[in-house]
Amino acid sequence: MKRMRLLSKKILTGQGLANLHQFFYPELSILSPEEVGQKMQQGQVKELKEAFAWYLGLFVGTVQLAFMPEGGIWITGGVIMNHLDIFDYSDFFSGIYASPAYLLQREDYPLGVLCQPEHALMGGAYYAVKRLLSSKNDTIRLNTGTSSISA
Repeated sequence: MKRMRLLSKKILTGQGLANLHQFFYPELSILSPEEVGQKMQQGQVKELKEAFAWYLGLFVGTVQLAFMPEGGIWITGGVIMNHLDIFDYSDFFSGIYASPAYLLQREDYPLGVLCQPEHALMGGAYYAVKRLLSSKNDTIRLNTGTSSISA
């Protein structure tokens, strides 16, 4: 029997939803990620949605512990965009708080959901503004190839 690792991407993706559906409802036929998403939106797979919320929270908590991201954690993707109510589930917060380590610090880290297709540019702009505001007396130099910009 081949051993498989349990990775976040095997749960927190469209295919992950299909995998969770097969786990929670093995007696039902195998569904596509889109079909599972429709069932989630119709409220037909409560256990699956709660589990997804918990695993998403666990992932956020793990990223908080690994990187201590003072600038925040930004989440996006098709599953998230179609199920924004996940963030209202207590299971989501239970996943985040599964590890109480550094909890007081971690509670200050913002959590954002990126709803626009230009999310990479928005994240970069947010980071640049944070850097500029936090280094009032420091000079930040950006090389653009042919010229440099100082702030």
